[in-house]
Amino acid sequence: VPGMLVLALLAAGAPSAARAQTERPIPAEPLADHPPTLPAFVEFHLVSGYEADTTGGAPVVTVAVDRPGADVMLVLASYEPVAWTLEPTPMTRIAAVAVSGFEADPQVRTSPNVPVWRLDLPTATRIDDADSGAFLRRLRQRLGMDRADSARFAYTLPNRIVIDRVDPDAPELDPDWPQPVAVDPTVRFFLPTDGGSLQEWGLTGPADGRLGQQTQPWFRVPAPDMQRTYRYADRTMVVRDLATGEERSFPMLSAMVAVSDPQGIAYDTRRDQIGLVTTGVGGAGYLYRFDAIAEQWIDARDIGRQHEVFRPVYDPAADAYVGIDPYGSPPGGVRLVAIAPEDGGLPETLVDVELTGRDRVLADDFGWLMQTGDFRHVLTERGHVFINVGERPAIWWLPLGDPTAVLTYARPAAVR
Repeated sequence: VPGMLVLALLAAGAPSAARAQTERPIPAEPLADHPPTLPAFVEFHLVSGYEADTTGGAPVVTVAVDRPGADVMLVLASYEPVAWTLEPTPMTRIAAVAVSGFEADPQVRTSPNVPVWRLDLPTATRIDDADSGAFLRRLRQRLGMDRADSARFAYTLPNRIVIDRVDPDAPELDPDWPQPVAVDPTVRFFLPTDGGSLQEWGLTGPADGRLGQQTQPWFRVPAPDMQRTYRYADRTMVVRDLATGEERSFPMLSAMVAVSDPQGIAYDTRRDQIGLVTTGVGGAGYLYRFDAIAEQWIDARDIGRQHEVFRPVYDPAADAYVGIDPYGSPPGGVRLVAIAPEDGGLPETLVDVELTGRDRVLADDFGWLMQTGDFRHVLTERGHVFINVGERPAIWWLPLGDPTAVLTYARPAAVR
């Protein structure tokens, strides 16, 4: 969310131990296109949040800065109005102060020799998400900041914040964190396109570079011999011959339980069956099975309501349909759950997988991301692939037996 940035340059001279604190007017003009002149070895300390804690009354945040001998630039940002008060210790030199506010011009109480400026900034409430990446890149673009020295980010800012150290070991303070890792280029897989063909993918994206060829690929699966694709739609399995383009439709038996909120299909290579998984919002989910050889529906099995299972794939090693439980997933990761194809047992948690990077999925918006269809899940012979094709495309690779999925692709981020 755009905000306003305020830059304040301290006049030359040693800081006084007793500093007058006054409300400073904020000039309307923005920063020049070139960054301001800052000391060669300035520290960048950032504070950002959506709002200030108001349990004690007004939205006031006091920032105490104790960095003796250092030249400090502060960046203070919020979405809701905040009254900021700065309390530097006597030996702390404030080289610059930046204040951002979206809803109204921020109020700043600081020494009278600190001028004030404004500039657009996003609102960031976590240091490890995509908004913070845009926040940091904006500061690099306008102020020449290579890396932040500390960050205090939260949705609700406390009324007092102390800045008394740098955080040299926090990689997320780098605007370019993380960099995708180099992985095996021979890992390949295919996703059915909306046009009925198969698109080849690797761990850095589709071979043809076109990300948007599958609107709902989790309702389309190829046969193991790559001669046919299976597509589910409206209680019907549609089988397409890839050589001729011919399609044949097989409706569900009328006696089968009604389908509620389908979440994907997967090809069971051990039994030559296609499993359709539903979440059953407000009730039990079901596993519907289709015989790929006889080309007919088999049954529908109750899988309970303990987990909601999205984006299923078939894992032959586990002999199970493996899907993602978005509402049980940990922050910054995915929870994989397994459904036995034969005994109709309830889904069981298989593993919690950590995703790395700013573009990872966060638990509070995972369910929404699943509903939009921007998140995909693929299983290859050597591991799982998680794909986000939404506003911030990214790909993660989880080798079999590994608890952490590494980032292998992220669209180069633009400064916002």
